[in-house]
Amino acid sequence: TYFIEEHGYPAERHYVQTEDGYIISLFRIPYSHNLKNQDEKRPIAFIQHGLFGSSDGWPVLGPNDGLPFLLSDAGYDIGYYDIAAAIDYTLSTENGKGQEGIHYVGHSQGTTVMFVLMSSRPEYNKKIKTAHMLAPVAFMDHMDDFMTASSLTFGLSPAGVSTDQILHYMQEHQSGHFRQFDFGTKKNLKMYGTETPHDYPTELITTEMHLWYSDNDEMSAVEDVLRPTISWHQIVGNTSIMYQPVVVLLTLATLALGSYSAAVVGPIDFYKLYDNPEAHLALKDKATTADRTALHGYPSEHHHIPTKDGYVLGVFRIPYSHKLQNQNAKRPIVFLQHGLGSCSDAWILQGPNDSLPYMLADAGYDVNHTKLSPDHPTFWQFSWHEIAIYDITAIIDYALNTENGKGQDAIHYVGHSQGTTVFFALMSWLPEYNDKIKTAHLFAPNLSSRLVRSVGPYLGHKNAYSTLFGSQEFLPHNEFVMALFFNICQPDFMLRPVCEGAVEKLYAGGRVNMSAMPEAMATHPAGCSTDQMLHYLQEQQSGYFRQFDHGTKKNLELYGSEDPPEYPVEQIKSLVHLWYAESDDLAAVEDVEAIAERLPNKVMHFMEDPEWNHGDFALNREVREYVNEPVIAIMEEYELKNSGS
Repeated sequence: TYFIEEHGYPAERHYVQTEDGYIISLFRIPYSHNLKNQDEKRPIAFIQHGLFGSSDGWPVLGPNDGLPFLLSDAGYDIGYYDIAAAIDYTLSTENGKGQEGIHYVGHSQGTTVMFVLMSSRPEYNKKIKTAHMLAPVAFMDHMDDFMTASSLTFGLSPAGVSTDQILHYMQEHQSGHFRQFDFGTKKNLKMYGTETPHDYPTELITTEMHLWYSDNDEMSAVEDVLRPTISWHQIVGNTSIMYQPVVVLLTLATLALGSYSAAVVGPIDFYKLYDNPEAHLALKDKATTADRTALHGYPSEHHHIPTKDGYVLGVFRIPYSHKLQNQNAKRPIVFLQHGLGSCSDAWILQGPNDSLPYMLADAGYDVNHTKLSPDHPTFWQFSWHEIAIYDITAIIDYALNTENGKGQDAIHYVGHSQGTTVFFALMSWLPEYNDKIKTAHLFAPNLSSRLVRSVGPYLGHKNAYSTLFGSQEFLPHNEFVMALFFNICQPDFMLRPVCEGAVEKLYAGGRVNMSAMPEAMATHPAGCSTDQMLHYLQEQQSGYFRQFDHGTKKNLELYGSEDPPEYPVEQIKSLVHLWYAESDDLAAVEDVEAIAERLPNKVMHFMEDPEWNHGDFALNREVREYVNEPVIAIMEEYELKNSGS
């Protein structure tokens, strides 16, 4: 919206949920400030960017040359991003009601997805008035060299893509077909019922297509655009206009693809933790938290909550237990916050008998736990301060505003690792939220990460090293990362000690629930922001619990001081239960006790087991007996004492 509003045009950002569970951002210019035609019905134009591009690519040419501005000045209602869901959403807006179709403009991959939609779901042809395909890409067998062409990006800058998008284009180039993703013979038979994927039936596309192409386009060869076997019903060629896209050389992207291909060659065995035969298990297929919850027979809801700083959070909710059928009764609310690099799945990996969310639901509680959604254009520019101040507050307020939450003024909070850090930050920085907490249970309370002490001197300060590290995703969950992890953990690999050392930091004593480990590895590591890691490094180096250090200049601008302000933890008046252990290298006893001295209202729970470690709070076989049951008993005692009966 910044690029649009900078030029005086009204801008809106809408969040639209797709049928497959994604949240997409739809940017809209509802009318032109030059026309002031907001009270009239305006034709709708939809613009879709290309591979590696983003919505920012359209307005950067400014109001005189940028297509969104030109369309707006011509009286159109402009929207740009994802396809079927966005089309339906746009036609359901106040301006869209009564209109049967939109005008579509796509560039590069924006043309590919349009071809796919119109051929796979031909009913959408009726919703398109005209389609303008800039550098259309469907068939690619006349492209000379895919790797050379794919090193060019379209739009403002490389905005990131799924590796499957790149692989799909590579498959099209090799096969000479325009067809669905090739998963390999075995999975193709399962998905499609045939050994090879289905061709897209382009003969079903009845929309009037305007194809804009040129001789010099590496990605969109003239022979492929004018392929005689394509059964378009309406083709309008525009060869007189040589469309020259803005290009950026992506040498790193090419190298990354090469590394990716090398890393995943051959079958990947599940890593052999301590050479334990129990660990020789196949990776589970990916499933969402809602899927896993439903599989165990519990009702599950997925809520999307916008935050004040423009993010959208995914909150998974178990509203009641199917064993109690207490959906019509008022149920106390419990909020669970996972740790660094983890996700909401971590809470339910132990199954219905031992996982805390299920045990809480069976005890009559309304359970909520989070998963962050990376749909913000600068998504990774946050540390755990923003998670605390914006995310946790939004979720608490949202939970208390649900039908079950109305009439309740507080919740129970459970956090693990970073989930404890954000609690300390929130309750000290916005002390009014202490009134919204009944009891807080902090597993492995963590204010600085000792696991990364060795790099602290280099990255724990604002300097050239930390700047180079940047604001980006750290350890995302993808096949490349998993292949790297598995290869390192092979018994005969030279870096095996690194793998064992990392696992030892998290899970010691040999009591990990190995049957839950494949479920965990299906979603972990779940990724985090590099700023979260840098923030922990700063705390470890400075010895303070304080806000993110941006460097002297920006600190003065943001905080009014050269150093970031400390969190006043003395302001935390909530009843805080601290659960900690002697063998936890990430939450050392002396650090936990130091923070406890500053808390006015706390209860210490020292784990008597000398081998209990950081990850045991999530995956220890005996976590039900030693952690989950005592936590629920404390909550029950609170509810009984404050029930008024």
